[in-house]
Amino acid sequence: MKRLETKTAANAAYSYNPCYSALAWKNQTIININKRCEHIARSNVKQRRGGQMAKWTLRVILSLIGLIVVLLIAGFTYETWSEARDARLYVPPGQMISVGDHNLHILCKGAGDGPVVVIEAGGGVGLVSYLGVQAKIAEFAHVCTYDRAGLGWSQPARTPRTFEGMASELEALLNGAKISTPCVLVGHSYGGLIVRVFARDYASRVAGLVLVETGDEAIAFDPSAVAAFTRSRQRNEAADIMHRFGIVRPVPALLGPFGDAPPEIKAAILRPGIFKAIARESEAYDRIPVSQRRPGGYGTLDDWPVAVVVRGHPDPSVSAEFEQAWQETNRRLASLSTNSVLIVAEKSGHNVQRDEPEVLVDAVRRVHDAVRDGTRLPPP
Repeated sequence: MKRLETKTAANAAYSYNPCYSALAWKNQTIININKRCEHIARSNVKQRRGGQMAKWTLRVILSLIGLIVVLLIAGFTYETWSEARDARLYVPPGQMISVGDHNLHILCKGAGDGPVVVIEAGGGVGLVSYLGVQAKIAEFAHVCTYDRAGLGWSQPARTPRTFEGMASELEALLNGAKISTPCVLVGHSYGGLIVRVFARDYASRVAGLVLVETGDEAIAFDPSAVAAFTRSRQRNEAADIMHRFGIVRPVPALLGPFGDAPPEIKAAILRPGIFKAIARESEAYDRIPVSQRRPGGYGTLDDWPVAVVVRGHPDPSVSAEFEQAWQETNRRLASLSTNSVLIVAEKSGHNVQRDEPEVLVDAVRRVHDAVRDGTRLPPP
């Protein structure tokens, strides 16, 4: 019994030994420090990996930015060189005539008795779209077509685009080309509104009209038409930027029907600033006075011989309601003259000059011959 008490006392003394307690505390501290060091080491590894990932990501982003900058510089250089080459190789085939602060390009062909025929192109296109029909009309008449400001070989205008302003430029162009007799004016689509304004403001210069897929002042403000004009303007503003950096030229699909055109034609439609000029043309709709945004807002066509050509093939990009309204608006145009004829191009869409050029040429011949012979238009 005595021996057990002695051993227990010894154990108790050992348990409360200060040296032993200090040693235990030291060992625990070392363990904690080691754990802390391991945690810090792991954190440092993670930070190093995160830092390396961030650096790698930054390098990739900077490389992509650098690549884009290099491609833009290369595209800009390519486009500048291409435009300089086109200007050297493909000179304007017609005359350049001053109409004030800029020059317009006009091309005339053919000869014959009767009035001069003047073709006013559709929106955003120059005379190259009408070379085929011009050649056919030249077989029986003296016929001229031209590039509006900023299109084809014509210089851009400094003033905002309005239909009155474009009609005034046409009058100055005819004077400069020494065409003083009354003309048969052929207006396609957008060009038809210019022809209408010209007939109102310069009536003595008009002998007859051919309005091809034109529509009247009211249809231009149909919500569907306004939305289409807005989209077209936005596309051309974007195309202007793309064109500056050489993106449009090498991609035939972006040139629409001119994707496989001969080099001299592409040179005319890829002139500097052409897409900006197209976008500016659409702004003319915004400047039509409110009082004229109605059927007959530009006035009647009196007793002039007028042929109205309308498509027979519905446009798949518009609603059935708009297609019906389009047909009606062209019939209203024919009713503005007491000497008119309505011709349906059965196999054509909007671009009759491409789909059925013979229908357009025949309409011009009818009006030309009626003016020349002093007779009324025969029925279709």
